[in-house]
Amino acid sequence: MLAATESQAAPDVPTRAGENFLEIRQPDGSYKPIFVKGMSLSAALPGKHPSEFPHDEQLFRDWLKKLADMNCNVIRLYTILPPEVYRALRYHNTTYPDQIIYLIQGCWVTPPTDPDYDFWGQKFNDEVELNSRHAVDLVYGNANFDDRPGWTGGRYDADVSPWLLAWLWGREWEPDDIERFHELTNRREYKGRYISAIDKQPIDCWLAKMCDYAVSYEMDQYNKQHPITYSSWPVTDPMEHVSESKLSVNSAENEGRVDIFSSDTIQMTVKDFTVSPDFKAGVYASYHIYPYWPDFFDNEVEYSLCKDRFGISNYYGYLTHLKEHYGTMPLLVAEYGLPNGPMPAHKQKQGLHHGGHSEEEVIDGMERLTYDIWDSGCAGAIVFAWIDEWFKKTWIWADFYDPWDDRRLWYNQYDPEENYGMIALLPGEGAPNNTLSGNDAEWEDVSILPGDSVAVADNAPVITSVKAMHDEGWFHLRIRLDNFDDWDFNKTELSIGYDVLDRLGGNFAWPGPLKFLSDSGLETVVQIKSGQAYMYQTETWRFWRPFNDEVSKSISLGEAKPHYLQMEENRWSWFEPWVETNIYRLGRDGTFFPSQSFKLNPLPRGTLIEGQPRYTQQAIWNSDPDSKVVEIRMPWILLGFVGPHQRRVLQSDIDEPSKNSSVVTDGIGVGLAMSSARGDALAVWPGMDVYDAEDPNSILSSQFDGWNRILTSKSGIYTWDEWGVEDIRYHGRIKPIYYAMRDLFGSIEQVRPLWKDGPQRQPVPDGTEMPETPPLAEPLKIDHAAILRQQN
Repeated sequence: MLAATESQAAPDVPTRAGENFLEIRQPDGSYKPIFVKGMSLSAALPGKHPSEFPHDEQLFRDWLKKLADMNCNVIRLYTILPPEVYRALRYHNTTYPDQIIYLIQGCWVTPPTDPDYDFWGQKFNDEVELNSRHAVDLVYGNANFDDRPGWTGGRYDADVSPWLLAWLWGREWEPDDIERFHELTNRREYKGRYISAIDKQPIDCWLAKMCDYAVSYEMDQYNKQHPITYSSWPVTDPMEHVSESKLSVNSAENEGRVDIFSSDTIQMTVKDFTVSPDFKAGVYASYHIYPYWPDFFDNEVEYSLCKDRFGISNYYGYLTHLKEHYGTMPLLVAEYGLPNGPMPAHKQKQGLHHGGHSEEEVIDGMERLTYDIWDSGCAGAIVFAWIDEWFKKTWIWADFYDPWDDRRLWYNQYDPEENYGMIALLPGEGAPNNTLSGNDAEWEDVSILPGDSVAVADNAPVITSVKAMHDEGWFHLRIRLDNFDDWDFNKTELSIGYDVLDRLGGNFAWPGPLKFLSDSGLETVVQIKSGQAYMYQTETWRFWRPFNDEVSKSISLGEAKPHYLQMEENRWSWFEPWVETNIYRLGRDGTFFPSQSFKLNPLPRGTLIEGQPRYTQQAIWNSDPDSKVVEIRMPWILLGFVGPHQRRVLQSDIDEPSKNSSVVTDGIGVGLAMSSARGDALAVWPGMDVYDAEDPNSILSSQFDGWNRILTSKSGIYTWDEWGVEDIRYHGRIKPIYYAMRDLFGSIEQVRPLWKDGPQRQPVPDGTEMPETPPLAEPLKIDHAAILRQQN
């Protein structure tokens, strides 16, 4: 503990935690509340770890100016960033005094990993206190320390303390870490100089110590005070949620598919702190609050009946409940956001899913969330995040990436965690490599794959050429067709077969109704028909498999282990992949909440050229009659690649079948078939013969004798060299959400918030039944301009 200086002058308190809001001292000595309109300044560029930041002051100057133009008044830094960030902030605020950006500075805390997971451990606390001192000193431009693993460093000479709004220490605390800590100790008291926790649970006492140390250090070194808190999230909120079981109740055929993450076992609140009158800056509460998780957001009856200004809103129900707990203490929503992308990882009742949104749908969802934060009386809204980050992962895919730490080297369009940014960072130097627009110039330097079009019927379409290329996000094909005019594929079908591993593995029979074989085993086939594209995968190429769950009495998904392509079980079957977004849950009162799922088909159609018909950034394929081509970009993960930079595809570890691993493939083979809607063959590529079951080299049974066989092997194997971080090429693009949030942040304070008309929580009597959830209609359209007009 730091000792107070006896002759210490009265502290300087530039900002404080006031009533409902953080407050900034004005020139006349009064304090003015600020509604935080903030941005989480994510800074991990493609290929980089989250602790590998760019040392580019001009880049950060440009970003800060864009943030100011977006009407952000605060940036939140989770941890210590490079000196260039703070120099850029000082430059911005001195250059643009009418666009001041305040700072909420964080200090990341990795939970203790000692054998006993002790938060009181000396080594662990020494590390936390060292980082705390660094974080405080650098804000005052008074730090010089070296890089360490996981931590940046340098000479911090830019004093940004005039714009420091608050401290925000720590991270989202995992319940398991806290439960292990509580098993070690029953220490229930910490008496600090400014912040104490008396007769509280051990984690509260340690958090009080962490915050008290930082406050004391700032006072001793600089005689200043700023509000402080620790980071939190709904998983450790102070309320009880009866819909959340504290016991693991899920199982799968005696396997380990158990929901081990308990979302209602730990209750923490900064209100448990005892704050000394000498700490005049005070404390506030801070939470990361997304609409789609934990599940109790959707499963609590009270939240499912709550209405915001637009209708039923479970998110608003939770916010008002949490705000009621904190009363007039400022409650900052320090993270919220919605990612774009084709697939949701978790569903939400009002359609505010974890992914599965077009970039345009994100706008309406974010506007609604921002209004809910404003209307519930929260102290501010900090958007997550500024840029897309490739290193992030969602739970659906996290166990499959291999090497796990190399996921930062490639882009997974189907991982929502990679798509939160106001700025998209996507493969392609300066622009997309393939805009799915029929642009010949994008393909002029790409070689044609070997192969010939073979007519199987009279007046058949001609598969003139097939080109292939790849980048960090997709495997691209361009298929040129002649003697063909059915570009919406209403009367014809185009089937594209991918052989990604082991010529003898996979499925040799194409999906129905085609009665064709392939001379090389296929793992994935895309069929374009009736204006849509459908993906089929062989049964031996599953990421997950369905099973009859004995608890839920329904079909659920479990991870398919082992992942062996050579498995013979159901080898000749094809399936349309789907994911289980929400596993079922059993509440403490016995209420059963069924699972939810999402089908990956149909694959999105469109072009990446804004203004063209079918424009969407989610697009996977498109056809262009002018150029006479079909173009498709298959995301690596949908082809089974879990480390495309090394040509790695999913396989189980031979020695440990329950462990995910991968093997290196030599590349990708391609075969094509065109047929009528009934499945009658019209043309194939790259070659064809007739299968002879009597041939000594034949491996298939006599039931396939006489079938036409597409010679997929004639296309050769498309292969590529391993790429590393220095090989990555990407481009940035400002998403539409940036401009929508600019307009909303610029004027939301003109709207009278609902909380000013009285408490917004809408509790319900015990025993109230859960209302039926209506089917999702069209995404809610929010007319912010109309709301503003109503104010006048």
